[in-house]
Amino acid sequence: ALVFELFLEAKIAGEAVSIKVPAFAPLQVTRDFGVVGLFAAPQFALRNIATKGLTQINANQFVGPVVSGQLPVVSGALVTAFRYTARPFEVSFAAGRKAPESTGLAEHALVVERRKVRMSSRLRWELAGALRSSVNVQLPPGWLAVDVDATALADWHVDTTTNVLTVEFTEPRIGAVEVVLQGNVAKEPEDTLAEITLPVPQDLSKLVTQTAVWFDPAYQATINAANGWKTSDPEHCSEELRTKLGRPAKFVFTSNALAPEL
Repeated sequence: ALVFELFLEAKIAGEAVSIKVPAFAPLQVTRDFGVVGLFAAPQFALRNIATKGLTQINANQFVGPVVSGQLPVVSGALVTAFRYTARPFEVSFAAGRKAPESTGLAEHALVVERRKVRMSSRLRWELAGALRSSVNVQLPPGWLAVDVDATALADWHVDTTTNVLTVEFTEPRIGAVEVVLQGNVAKEPEDTLAEITLPVPQDLSKLVTQTAVWFDPAYQATINAANGWKTSDPEHCSEELRTKLGRPAKFVFTSNALAPEL
């Protein structure tokens, strides 16, 4: 048996790259049949797969070449597989880097005082796809930072034009990361209506938010509009929120919106 390991140079950056697999076949063979498997490393996606002379098969039917009694090591996961019973056949596809995908959980503790709203936020990302060197948070108007901390925090800064906080990691990451924010938003003592915008983690495909609200004893608070939020029993919120101030929150809200606003 002959085993060949061949390479086709392709530079994949921001845009997807079209790739046509070159023909490679033995000569002077009366009958040729076999299987073709397409693999992709975790950071890449294969799209627009087109074939000619091939029949798609289940992935569990694909058996790769055996070298010295062992299957060769392939860097990546099997995307799709095909069978052929004659030459020639053709395979082409577009290969591109996966867009960063993540889901998130946000927990906010808000304390409405006479002259400010104190905000304590714990934001969690579950990063998937490409490695990320930073994450972004859309900050509320007038939000003033008291403290910023994060998983493997290298640095952070706020774009004053967009009011977006960027948190940079010491190295590109994937999986679970967390950002903890402490900040204040000023208010007037005579304000009778509080419309509160929360710090919102960005670049998410799904976000679950839970917000607990406490009030200065001088206030008697009622809910004017829910804005898509669901109210919850304060005893049923997360343990961290439940024990945040040592006393039950006045209100607890939950939302599945990507940009929730109280």
